[in-house]
Amino acid sequence: PNIMYIGTGEVGSIYQRAQVGTPGARSSYGMGILKSTDAGATWFQTALTWNFSDITAVERVIINPLNQNTLFAATTEGTYRSRDAGATWTRVNTVLMAMDIAINPVDTTILYVSCGQRNSTPNPGLYKSTDGGTSWTLLAGGLPTTNFGRTALAISPSNPQIVYAGISNASSSGTLGLYRTTNGGTNWTSMSTTNYMSAQGWYDNVVAVHPTNPALVYASGLDIYKSTASGATLTIKSHWNFGYDLIVPPGGPEGPANYAHADHHAMIFHPTNPNIMYFGCDGGVFQSTDGGESFAGRNGGFQTTQFYNGFANADTDSLIAIGGLQDNGTVKYFGSNTWSKVFGGDGGWCAIDPTDAQTLYEEYVYLALAKSTDGGNNWFDITTGLATGSTNANFIAPFAIAPSDPQILYAGALTPYISTNGGSSWSATNGGVSLNGVMLACIGVSYKSADTVIVGTGSGNIGATPLFQIFVSYNRGGTWTNVTGSLPSRYPTDISFDQNSSQIAYLTYSGYGVPHVFKTTNAGQNWIDISSNLPDIPTQSVVVDSAYPSHIYVGTDLGVFRTLDGGASWHQFATGMPQAMVVDLAISKRNRILRAATFGNGIYERSLTSIDTTVSGISYTTELPTEFSLDQNYPNPFNPSTIIRYELPTAGKVTLKIYDVNGREIKTLADEYQEAGSRSVRWDSRNNSGAQIASGVYFYHLQAGSFSATRKLLLLK
Repeated sequence: PNIMYIGTGEVGSIYQRAQVGTPGARSSYGMGILKSTDAGATWFQTALTWNFSDITAVERVIINPLNQNTLFAATTEGTYRSRDAGATWTRVNTVLMAMDIAINPVDTTILYVSCGQRNSTPNPGLYKSTDGGTSWTLLAGGLPTTNFGRTALAISPSNPQIVYAGISNASSSGTLGLYRTTNGGTNWTSMSTTNYMSAQGWYDNVVAVHPTNPALVYASGLDIYKSTASGATLTIKSHWNFGYDLIVPPGGPEGPANYAHADHHAMIFHPTNPNIMYFGCDGGVFQSTDGGESFAGRNGGFQTTQFYNGFANADTDSLIAIGGLQDNGTVKYFGSNTWSKVFGGDGGWCAIDPTDAQTLYEEYVYLALAKSTDGGNNWFDITTGLATGSTNANFIAPFAIAPSDPQILYAGALTPYISTNGGSSWSATNGGVSLNGVMLACIGVSYKSADTVIVGTGSGNIGATPLFQIFVSYNRGGTWTNVTGSLPSRYPTDISFDQNSSQIAYLTYSGYGVPHVFKTTNAGQNWIDISSNLPDIPTQSVVVDSAYPSHIYVGTDLGVFRTLDGGASWHQFATGMPQAMVVDLAISKRNRILRAATFGNGIYERSLTSIDTTVSGISYTTELPTEFSLDQNYPNPFNPSTIIRYELPTAGKVTLKIYDVNGREIKTLADEYQEAGSRSVRWDSRNNSGAQIASGVYFYHLQAGSFSATRKLLLLK
């Protein structure tokens, strides 16, 4: 049981591959199958490995119950088999979009794999192998021949000749039917057409059969259904919309006994007591102790919340923040790890009036905006005049409040919209004409002027041709200019202005193989790459410290990175946070806290640099760092002076010296006991004798206790 496998990636159809880039586009990059041999403490890649740029997904991994070295994987690229515990893999079925696979527990040479998703996957259907996966036959015998979509499989453990298949409609994503075979797949019968999937069979579809009673079957999509008659007379047992709102204490009841969260993906029976069942859904884990008659949430202690973009702090109250969650509503922060669900469904972008912490904005999906003026107790619709819906806006579509004038809001549909009365009414900018025919992906508004706004386009729609472009307006959207130039053809994820200037803004990109962070100093007319030494990973968010404009923070798929020199160099700002996908960063101004909203690990916060004071030419702060670091000097190259920053989490002897390329000491900048804190030292390119040195390459070396680091600098005169 210490051996575990994880299949990575999420792709909604074979046509969605080009649309991956951000959680708002509803897919994520895959890297094949990972394995752990120590119960999850460490992981490594198996031989079934893809590059992130391939955009793949592993939908199911199963282990042969009679031979743990034999594995099968249903993937977007077909069905794979390993006979040596993942050391090598062979593709044994080339049909794409293999969504589920099941193995006969008695005769493990017999397997079934379901292939097909929405949008006409080539050669969809249910395939069977009788030789351990070497060859496969497309089954017929009563199965649907058209609109065969994602299908969930379940083999009866007590009678493996009985197999259930929950088949979705590839066109509508509703339920085509719950089918059963009693002769190992030769003939199939539709037992029920009850639409247990609602319209989300492409996303949530799972079937399970009781370990000892082959007539007792469960099917779940939006809600949990149960049949005691071999799939006939499916009866709904859970209701997703009965969940409690407001504050639910960790481990406390999440709803009444007939509540389980929506969108189910997994069902499993307790190994010795089949009346105990566990359900995996978008709301976490739910348990039934009476065979699926009642349910209870089992999520106390989980830190798995998936935030979307658009997390917001109140400027006037450090204990108020608001953010939208994947299928878990909009939640409001009250301090001390207390959160309240103030709006249901999927949460999207959020905003707080910078002058009034009681005035909140939230989004459901596709720009369904709502507003509260009493701190989230009551909400009202603010979509009058706004183009909403899946044909007009991205699933998680952007909107932004103008910091300099909170009555002005911008929202991103196929064209940018503006409201000048706090959302009471909206009008299309650009004369109502789309900027380029593609939905908006991100919006940034100047802190100094509500007239200046920059937007990026990029669609997550299935089958759409992506067009990733950047536009700017200096007159509240009256006219727009395409300023894309040579910027990457990738999904733009975030735009953030320097709070001290309408001319300086930052732009981030998802994807791989291209730079990820850009800066403009002329309000979008030109962009420069400041990705520097950032890793080549999707970058989802950016924010600038108003007190220190050269301090910029970006959220990536592997956490937060920080630059202290305007992007000349970056280092990971990671202490206390796992390597999580950070979808948004927001600064709480009242207490100078940086909050990071993650897609899967909740919210983290960390203090920012305090206001500098200067003693003997060395600037320091009163904040205590949590890790040693030596930053790249800034500027670099330099003439005649440059600044070197470093951080000391503990007090002790510190030496900071400059050396030439031959290792000769040029200048001692520090050789003393120093208290813990953040430091910055200015070097004026003079040596220990006070003479100016020549142009060239030099090195600076920091020794602080056992910490040692060296960086290169360049003096150009």
